[in-house]
Amino acid sequence: MIKIENISIDPFDPNNFILNWDVFNRRNEDLDDFYIEVWRSKQRTGDYKKVSVKIDPSGNSTYVDKSTSKLNYWVMAFYKVKVVRKSDKKERFFGPAGLDSEPLPQDRAIIERNRKELFHFGRNVLVLSSPMEGLRCSCFNHKLGHVTVPNCKKCHGTSFLKGFTTHFFTKMDLPPEEISQPFANAEEQKVIKDIWTADFPILRPGHLIITEQNDRFIVSNVRPVIPHNATIEQRVTCVRVKLTDPEMHAPVPENFKKLAL
Repeated sequence: MIKIENISIDPFDPNNFILNWDVFNRRNEDLDDFYIEVWRSKQRTGDYKKVSVKIDPSGNSTYVDKSTSKLNYWVMAFYKVKVVRKSDKKERFFGPAGLDSEPLPQDRAIIERNRKELFHFGRNVLVLSSPMEGLRCSCFNHKLGHVTVPNCKKCHGTSFLKGFTTHFFTKMDLPPEEISQPFANAEEQKVIKDIWTADFPILRPGHLIITEQNDRFIVSNVRPVIPHNATIEQRVTCVRVKLTDPEMHAPVPENFKKLAL
């Protein structure tokens, strides 16, 4: 029986839950003899219902759940991945995996305070996310497992053919006097910034942050603050993008350009 491991939810997409997993076939079984289903529940130990069609384990390890919206920040969603062997109808569930549960009252008060503070005093930023899987760009060497062509303008440094595919507008603690530095100094040195932001969207290394002044930062480390059972804020370390870096060529949506005017 094949196994499903490393089930995780990518919480970046503002509208949908994106479930990722790894398929392990240690006995070299015929993958055509299996199919996968995704099941969801509002409670970790509750009743799970099927939300996906049959998924080919050899061709896909991602499922986008478009049947629920994350515009409600604390929507409850837990997932299990079901493996079925066609030849003998044997089945097995793996998981569950879920996001943070609804915050405790004292944590919710802090979250609301942080969001209000950023709404009034934070700076508008655009966050771009690259795919976690998919077709690789020609700059990526599959044998070596890394990019061998620097400053690729096709994928903008993501190593994936589609480049940055998902964007989200938010606010972060980025004082103007700290970000409006001339690029001349940043060309020769590594400029690192520590940024504070609220609980959502959940950031991860590799995300690209763009300000209204087109200052760009790559997220290198995220330290979520979780006092009890939910993230209340995030402390983010970023490296400033240089003019010569491929991320400088990542396109910006027109509605963000208008916002910056």
